[in-house]
Amino acid sequence: MLVLGGGGFIGTHLVESLKSRYEITVLERRRDSGNELEGIDYVYGDFGQEDLLRKSLKGIDMVIHLISTTVPKTADANPIFDLNSNLMNTIGLLRLLQESQVEKLVYFSSGGTVYGEPKTDLVEEDHSREPIGSYGIVKCAIEDYIRFYASKSRFEYLIVRPSNPYGPGQISYGLQGVIPIIFDAALKNKEFQLWGGGTQVRDYIFITDLVEGVERLIDSDCTGAYNIGSGTGYNVKQLVEAIEPMIGKTLATRVVETDHNAIERFILSVEKLRRDTGWKPVTGLNEGLKQYYAWLQETTLS
Repeated sequence: MLVLGGGGFIGTHLVESLKSRYEITVLERRRDSGNELEGIDYVYGDFGQEDLLRKSLKGIDMVIHLISTTVPKTADANPIFDLNSNLMNTIGLLRLLQESQVEKLVYFSSGGTVYGEPKTDLVEEDHSREPIGSYGIVKCAIEDYIRFYASKSRFEYLIVRPSNPYGPGQISYGLQGVIPIIFDAALKNKEFQLWGGGTQVRDYIFITDLVEGVERLIDSDCTGAYNIGSGTGYNVKQLVEAIEPMIGKTLATRVVETDHNAIERFILSVEKLRRDTGWKPVTGLNEGLKQYYAWLQETTLS
């Protein structure tokens, strides 16, 4: 198994969970010894290096593709970079898969950006895809190219559309992931900006639940696209109210005007995944936040 981007937040958890059952090679852009797991073969280089990728695919029967060089904000700011580094490099991968022995490709897309403005309370996989930003547009294009190349090749594919994962190992860089951003503001006594007053609703999936869902899919005969989320929505004010008692203080907040393209409410339906694999999320929001906070405390003290 080759895991592209296996040294990141989601990738590290996934590789840790799979390594007892699979022989795994991880391709990462740069070495981070703190994230290296015992028993895993790490290869370092750029995703766009064709020769490196071709060599890494030798003897591989499954590829998990987690690499994304952008987040929604940076993709909108530089769509050409988003297009070249994500779409074009993935097309390069798909071309190489045609000459490889790979039997299955698992691609991590986006549950929050490919659909656009929701037309239903819970968004199912067959909801129309009408992305409103470069990040979602490129994710949709990658999904479509995967279908195109799979249709004339021997590999099957799974497209994972996660909601908003969080948990131990997730570090705040201030660009994505409202839960780590809230904790970062609280622990560093910084002001937290409540975009639009904090009324935007999203669903949040604890990292171990996400990994379990992906494993269920990998171990099954399932193909196509699958949402993975909690199925329950919370607004940002509710997150703040849940976190404040844990940290023992009131977070300094400031209301700022929201982006005009921001979607007010978005919750994924996970019924398809439950029906096809028996999976369901088991970690509630409060329990997940407690586990994440405990990890942040340990990391701060170490």
